[in-house]
Amino acid sequence: MDEQRTFTDVSPQASVAYRFAPSRTLYASAARGFKAGGFNPASPAGSEAYGEEHAWNLEGGLKSAWAEGRLTANAAFFYIVWDDMQLPVPNPQVPAQFYIANVGGARSSGLEVEVSARPGAGVDLFASTGFTRARFSEGSMSGGVDVAGNDLPNAPRYTLSLGAQLSREVGAGSQCFARADVVFSGAYHYDEANLEGQPPTPS
Repeated sequence: MDEQRTFTDVSPQASVAYRFAPSRTLYASAARGFKAGGFNPASPAGSEAYGEEHAWNLEGGLKSAWAEGRLTANAAFFYIVWDDMQLPVPNPQVPAQFYIANVGGARSSGLEVEVSARPGAGVDLFASTGFTRARFSEGSMSGGVDVAGNDLPNAPRYTLSLGAQLSREVGAGSQCFARADVVFSGAYHYDEANLEGQPPTPS
């Protein structure tokens, strides 16, 4: 007999903002996310279905503009709490096959900063950086392995991007653009067990 399940939930969200100057705003928000469960087309016995995932996302920050809008600076702090996180995990019975499982809880917190400037007509400079600490909570298991305290997959400790763009008018209603970017990323892991990973690299 085919198994059936129904997944329903409520995702509340609230936010508040305070403009203490014409071009400076403080804000804060809280939201609860929901991801429905489902069924795996192929998986080990007993893992045919997986349950719902829930998350609380808290964020607060500052948005500001300076020098008559030629300079903007934004900063944000975030904190995310997952319960029953869904992740693709390897099937030990079939090489190179994955299935979705609820591995447990996780916590992620960090800071993001963005700055952009227009020093002259057609010249834009921008930079952004982020710092993140994302780890599995106590009691988290993946494929029968205890992953509590491990870093979440594909979550570098820091990111940094720098760039510039030049634009010029080449005719009525037409513009020409030239842009260059460089992106740096901290080390991160590919898997929940933190056995394989990527060293810090520019790209």
